[in-house]
Formats: sequence, structure tokens, C-alpha cells
Amino acid sequence: MQILKRTGIDWRERRLISKLYMDQRIKVRLDRGETKSVHTGRRVRQGCCLSPVLFKLYSECPTKEALHGLGDVNIGGKIIQTVKYADDLVLMA
Repeated sequence: MQILKRTGIDWRERRLISKLYMDQRIKVRLDRGETKSVHTGRRVRQGCCLSPVLFKLYSECPTKEALHGLGDVNIGGKIIQTVKYADDLVLMA
């Protein structure tokens, strides 16, 4: 949530995101009924349309910190800063 604040996301949107993602609880439906409610922690939901946006915003912070003061990385005439994957982050320098 602090990263969202640093990137300039309005408090109303941060509150909405917080309510969507924080303190999530789930139940598993089985043949014999549902399980007890279980706390899932603070993770983004797989398949949620907001998850890739949050991943990108979150991944920008460590990238900017790692590249701070290095200037542009030029490989073959192209400026490359990061290569991002769904669950991993690769810094190229």
C-alpha cells in the first residue's frame, strides 16, 4: 500500500484496493460441504484484472532503486531497463 501511495494513487483507490486484497478469507467447497473459513494473507488474486497492474506498479520500485544513478543501459542501440515476467523480475544491466 505504501508503494501505491508513493506512485501517486489517490487514497480512495488505495482504500478500495486494500479492501479487495487485504484480510481475504476463503472456504473450500467439498462433496460433504464447505470447510471452515481460512485466512489467505496479502496476495493478489490469480485471474483478477487488477493483479497485472499491481504487479507492474510494485515491480517498478525495486527496479528504479536498482538502476538509480546508472543511467541508460544501451544494448544494440536500444535502451533496455527491465524485462518482466508474470512471477519473476529480471534486471538487465
